[in-house]
Amino acid sequence: KVSKKELYRQLKLSVSYNIEIFNEIINNNGLLFILGIFFNSSIIAMVSTCKTLFYFFPRKIFQTLNHPIYYEYSSLFANKKIENVKYIFKKHLRIVFVGASLLVLFFFFWGPSIYNLWLNSKFIIDYHLIYIIVLIAFFEIISQALITPQKSVNRFFKISFLKFVLSGTSLIISIFLFYLSFHFS
Repeated sequence: KVSKKELYRQLKLSVSYNIEIFNEIINNNGLLFILGIFFNSSIIAMVSTCKTLFYFFPRKIFQTLNHPIYYEYSSLFANKKIENVKYIFKKHLRIVFVGASLLVLFFFFWGPSIYNLWLNSKFIIDYHLIYIIVLIAFFEIISQALITPQKSVNRFFKISFLKFVLSGTSLIISIFLFYLSFHFS
């Protein structure tokens, strides 16, 4: 039998992670849904495939590389080795920044060619879209690295909530701009 107190404790611990899930829904599915209202299927396919290659793929690589360090941070926090946390954080952030920067440069130079090769040149791609998505992925990768220590000890509610509010606000602004006939050219 599970006590109400334990259930409440578990629910409280999961709120930050659930907010992250809702944030992902707004950022990814919400945007595609809104694009579907205002644009044709070609635009949706182009944005979706660009996000797959230039946003989801690099983010997933860095998330996978990021996971082992959660345990290191958790252990250091548990043992109150704050100086070691600071040292590892700086080193981790430097490695992620260099890796993400190299990825951005790679995609800026070869991204359009890779995209066209991947889709057999089915779309006439707007390079600006690729560059914007690559930059968004870069900032998302860096922001994930910045919150890794807080995430490792489940202390990231404020950050998750702020990102959720910003994502919702961005989606509302997008709807407004699309409603005013803003369009891709």
